[in-house]
Amino acid sequence: MNCIRQFLAKHAKCKPVHGSVPEPYYRAQTRALLPNINSTLTLDDVEYKGLNGRVQEFSINRESDKLVLAVEFRNLYTASDRTHFTVYRRAREPITTVDFLKVLYKSMTITIVIPDLKSLKLEQAETFSYVDDGAPRITIGPNAFNSPDPTVRRAAAEFYPSLPIGVREAYLTEGSFIIITFIQKTLCDFGLNVL
Repeated sequence: MNCIRQFLAKHAKCKPVHGSVPEPYYRAQTRALLPNINSTLTLDDVEYKGLNGRVQEFSINRESDKLVLAVEFRNLYTASDRTHFTVYRRAREPITTVDFLKVLYKSMTITIVIPDLKSLKLEQAETFSYVDDGAPRITIGPNAFNSPDPTVRRAAAEFYPSLPIGVREAYLTEGSFIIITFIQKTLCDFGLNVL
């Protein structure tokens, strides 16, 4: 970890840190896109646990001028008492219900590729999430997807069977927040305000 800190500090405009991500960690809001069931989940006052991952890979590719960092997160927990379950309907307004959502992933590996080795630019990085746990434990409140509308009932019926796809879809964007938070709290603070 110290070698990674030193490399980042030398090749980026960041300040080395020797801490950890606070547990629990809070975020005002996040959104999970679930195009497979034409829905989004918008979580307010989100609580996270398990953001202190373990570095699996750290490599420097001088030919492509990129740094690769992969971090495994175990028992990654996300929860919100106020989650907006929005289902989109053809040629009509979407329907939104609100209830709680809790998700626990046993294991997830997030890889970040940062360009420009001479002056690493975290804000230009690409992130890829590999959800090792295809069946996370999910608990949702009884009012989630609670509507007589047939489109909403269909989305609710498809939610659990399509869960492995939905998890991958959601973490296309959520992975960036998680790994950048990990980097800035445990390795080197780039001064980015990740919302």
